[in-house]
Amino acid sequence: MTKLLSIQDVSCLLGMTEAAVRQSIHRGEAGRRVPPFIRLGRMVRFRQDDVDAWLKSLTPTVGPDNKRKRGPGRPRKV
Repeated sequence: MTKLLSIQDVSCLLGMTEAAVRQSIHRGEAGRRVPPFIRLGRMVRFRQDDVDAWLKSLTPTVGPDNKRKRGPGRPRKV
């Protein structure tokens, strides 16, 4: 069985405030700003496996194909 994490636990893991996590949940931003969650009555809980997988999906892979192409930028003064 996987461990269930509270909003306080997830906010510590993500480096966000509890209010920011609650606001993201209320706005329906699960999967984008916060990991997917489950509701147990009025309580919100996060599965440890879901949080780990979500964090892993956010980690960019470094390599020559993933370099961000820069635009021409701002013109210089003459």
